[in-house]
Amino acid sequence: MYRILAALAACILFGYSPAPIAVADADPYAALKRLSGGGGTPLEIRMDDRTHTPALLTGALSKASKHSPAWIALEFANKAKRIYGIHSPHSKLQVAEIGEPSASIVRVRLVHLLYKTPVWGDELRIDIDRDGIIRRVEGRIHPNLAKATLNRPRHAAVSQAEAVRIAAGAAGIGRADAGRAEVRPYYLPDRAGIPLVYAVTFQRFGQSSLDLTVHALTGRVIPL
Repeated sequence: MYRILAALAACILFGYSPAPIAVADADPYAALKRLSGGGGTPLEIRMDDRTHTPALLTGALSKASKHSPAWIALEFANKAKRIYGIHSPHSKLQVAEIGEPSASIVRVRLVHLLYKTPVWGDELRIDIDRDGIIRRVEGRIHPNLAKATLNRPRHAAVSQAEAVRIAAGAAGIGRADAGRAEVRPYYLPDRAGIPLVYAVTFQRFGQSSLDLTVHALTGRVIPL
């Protein structure tokens, strides 16, 4: 039964994506299996229904390694680039966080970049054990975004200061709170044209926060 389910999962994994991902191997499941350290550990796959890339991989997803967690995570991404539809992972994925070891596992978080700008919600969380073996990869990656944008980055017509003013007006935020705003540019992968936006975060009362998104070309506030 497991072999049948694994074969079906592999067909889903490699057979369809929003933009076709070329796989040179005659046996696509074997291509994924080569990422693993072997030892009979079963691979489990859960797909993301929207991106058609893996939302979750578990098993022994790499061989044992003495390298740093960041190196191991990026090396996995490079070997799995066809699975996720990312060309040049070392430039398109950035190490955003390396967690402290907990229960013999260290987590590395990689964020997806498009034209050196983060993609909203796109990241991989990679769990590595004490032997340097990747045990779990979870997250969402939208494939082939450069191709979808015709390899042309978006250019902002609205400044960050203007984005704060627009967001503050939409939220009824006063000047004092607006002055403590945090502004970060992102690409929105689920919207038509993959627009460049500003995520504006207002800290309120020193504890809670309020987030708004402003289109960097039109200045419109976009609900998420």
